[in-house]
Amino acid sequence: GAEGLMVFDLSYAPDSVRLIGRDDSVFQTAHNLYIDTLNGHLFLAGAQSNGLGIDLIMYDIQTNPEAPKLIKKISLPGGYVHDVHVVNDTAFCSHGYNGMYIYAIHPNGSFQYISSMTIYPQQGYNHSSWVSHDRKTLIFADETHNTSLKLVDIANVQVPRLKSLFRSALLAPLDTMSIVHNPFIKGDLVFLSYYHDGIQVFNISNPLQPIQIAYYDTEPNNTDYTGFQGAWGT
Repeated sequence: GAEGLMVFDLSYAPDSVRLIGRDDSVFQTAHNLYIDTLNGHLFLAGAQSNGLGIDLIMYDIQTNPEAPKLIKKISLPGGYVHDVHVVNDTAFCSHGYNGMYIYAIHPNGSFQYISSMTIYPQQGYNHSSWVSHDRKTLIFADETHNTSLKLVDIANVQVPRLKSLFRSALLAPLDTMSIVHNPFIKGDLVFLSYYHDGIQVFNISNPLQPIQIAYYDTEPNNTDYTGFQGAWGT
């Protein structure tokens, strides 16, 4: 599609959903969006305008959420942003094969580079991330077969420290080349969407040894980890 940004009124959902409006003047397509509710800022990742890529787009939705106001199209050192997670205007940007970058985004759209992880074990296509509520733990996923999730200590966000690697592999020991898509943290639990292994839940109370505690296999007839079939989101 090429609809740009669309805004919906969910006040009466699920009974009804109303399209308030859409704007394709800033961009026509994007891969993902994230709303920083603390500051009322909307961020678009992987957007394109007239065939040209835009690393990150920032809107103000605090003033009038029905009419988002463009703050800035932001060019970043890591280049194309595939996915972004923002906490209090600190942006955790998954830059694909360029790795994970962390930036402080200012209200006017200018930014300050904080740190990055461009070389790390089992590196692949840095796809998506999530930060714990206490802002001490970052988990990110490489959307590449045979790579684990990375649990990172960000108590000092300027010096991220990799604490552990963990993954699901329901087909082990015959096949362990699983591929994960998205992590979401709630409390001591991380909820994961895996392509072939479905929805996975790990307890991360011990960051050195995350433990699988539950799962729902959405592809029970799967016999190997080739391709990208299965769950995309949780």
